[in-house]
Amino acid sequence: MTVDEKIARVIAAIPALMTATAEMLGEDFPAFIEAEMTQSKIAAATFNTSDALHSNRPVGGLADSFRPDGEDSGTTITVTASGITGEFGSKKPYARIHNTGGFIASKGNMHKFFWAQYAKTKAPFYKIIALSVMKKGGVNIRKRAYFDNAVKEFNDKAIPQIRANILLRVRQIFEAQ
Repeated sequence: MTVDEKIARVIAAIPALMTATAEMLGEDFPAFIEAEMTQSKIAAATFNTSDALHSNRPVGGLADSFRPDGEDSGTTITVTASGITGEFGSKKPYARIHNTGGFIASKGNMHKFFWAQYAKTKAPFYKIIALSVMKKGGVNIRKRAYFDNAVKEFNDKAIPQIRANILLRVRQIFEAQ
């Protein structure tokens, strides 16, 4: 096979390779968000409707809102002839507050959720939060910077690996007989 034929085969495979890469990006970045959330079991518990104090992986709520197919996703990844573009984020109104710190006001039922979690787990954290909501009308969230940390980790670790995988796949296509 000539070099021109090999190059033509690589060029023909590029759209599928770009689509696979976009899917990889959509799966990999939320994993970095989840890893940042997991750094604090208490922080992870506030992101989920399940009992994340005894879980190793945040599920639902804020973690899922970073997945491209999530209900409240602010993440979009687009493949065009000129390349892959994307933006990672969440449309959850409290996502920014969890990342930068601030106050989340109760809409009237927040304390009930935390009392139910306390009854279920007996974790003092939930009792403290329930009492705080009742006294202050919401909760103060300290800055966790999970998003900023996840972006840095993703750029430092995942992007080089994704590039290496793309180059390996192109090399495999080029060298295939």
